[in-house]
Amino acid sequence: SFRLWVQNANRQIPPTSTQSTSKAAQQDYNLKSMLQWNYNSGKINWQVKPAWLDETINFQDTLIALYTNNTFTTWMAEAESAFRISSHLHFKAGISTQHDEAQSANYEIGTSRNQHAVFSSLRFTAKDWILRFQLREEITQTSWSPLLLDFSAEWEFVKGFSLKANTSRNYRYPTLNDL
Repeated sequence: SFRLWVQNANRQIPPTSTQSTSKAAQQDYNLKSMLQWNYNSGKINWQVKPAWLDETINFQDTLIALYTNNTFTTWMAEAESAFRISSHLHFKAGISTQHDEAQSANYEIGTSRNQHAVFSSLRFTAKDWILRFQLREEITQTSWSPLLLDFSAEWEFVKGFSLKANTSRNYRYPTLNDL
């Protein structure tokens, strides 16, 4: 399947609390596209999803002579395979990659970043319980993340009502603006 999102917005920015008038405006343009391929062969399910994102934000305020032109492009892809070991045990594994580029007056030169990851999960279901264990390892440019772990449990104690618990180790890479 193919999905496409296009957005074009022209915004008049209202005055701040210290301004009596505003000449600020912002134009946003977003193009997001994604392909998705699925294949199911009974016990094994494959899924591949490449995507392209193109974003432009142009801001201008003629009262203070501020003009910015920011562009961001992202290419990402993910491949995942799910395998049903038994009726109660499911295993899922995959890889993902992402390339980001940004051009802005706030950067002396354009900046970019590459991220890659491998991930897996094991899910066990029994009667009114679901237990899940997940692992993820990422590399951004040349920096490895800590091994990311997640364990969750869900108990449906009454039909339609469940109790969920989750513990995880998380890590967030700095954004391009943070670098």
